[in-house]
Amino acid sequence: MKKGKISKKEFNNRLKQGAVGTVGGLACASAGAAIGFLIGSSVLPVVGSIIGVFVGGVAGGVAGKRLSLKVLDKIEDKIEKVKALQKQLAANQEKAA
Repeated sequence: MKKGKISKKEFNNRLKQGAVGTVGGLACASAGAAIGFLIGSSVLPVVGSIIGVFVGGVAGGVAGKRLSLKVLDKIEDKIEKVKALQKQLAANQEKAA
């Protein structure tokens, strides 16, 4: 942004997406690793546990990042719709007054 290659709005969008994606990915990676550990331990103790943690963590992290970014987009769309509705209501009130 300081170099003028992206706007302040684009910088803020990238910042939000990075933060939300990281938090969502980390949370789901942790859950995926735990589930992978349990499944791997039940199938093949020790080796299965290690493989389960790795596979579950990676899969959970990728899925969590994608899901959290989709949720962020939907929330931002709803916020934009509410703002547009507020502007429309304010304009209608001015006309009525």
